[in-house]
Amino acid sequence: MVNRSDYAFKYSMRELKRLFPNTPFLEVKMQELEGDEVRVKSLEEFIDVCDKLRLLVEYSVDDENGSVRFLTKYQGRTLVYEIDINEFYKAVSRIRELKESVV
Repeated sequence: MVNRSDYAFKYSMRELKRLFPNTPFLEVKMQELEGDEVRVKSLEEFIDVCDKLRLLVEYSVDDENGSVRFLTKYQGRTLVYEIDINEFYKAVSRIRELKESVV
């Protein structure tokens, strides 16, 4: 049986891919961070930068903590955004509303 957070996560990822077609997404296994990453404050900011620069976004799900981590590399730096799975759906909904209201 599929639980609700799995469905919400898959739906949210489909929405991100639809809203940001220039951004390639790649699911990877959760890895330990090295400590020299730059933390980004919002998903909107993170995805917008990746979309404009056409950066590869790697994402992984941490089932133990119930979070999703997004990361990308740009000019020798690793940019990271981490969000709770339950908050992820809400964040993507806000992004969708913003993008659709602009268009």
